[in-house]
Amino acid sequence: MGVYYLKIRMLNSRNEINRLGEDENFIHFSFRPSDIDILEILKHCPNLKAAQIPPSYMKSLSGNVPKILKMQGVELLKGDLKGTKVIKYMEVIDK
Repeated sequence: MGVYYLKIRMLNSRNEINRLGEDENFIHFSFRPSDIDILEILKHCPNLKAAQIPPSYMKSLSGNVPKILKMQGVELLKGDLKGTKVIKYMEVIDK
């Protein structure tokens, strides 16, 4: 067991997709991404490992989104980052 450091890139709107960098590994959506949004994100973030979306958005998410992410080796996670403000990154340390 050790200390795990995780840097999560918060995406608060579609307008932030063009500002993503190649070094992003984990993103959290604060909006419901479309198929086109996912393709744009994958273009900007070739090293993406995981994407997290609130459970309430998963129910109405296009069925193509999980398929596209899986084909690219990106894990789609359900989850909330409660109590966060409009910020660019959130850091999580798990001991």
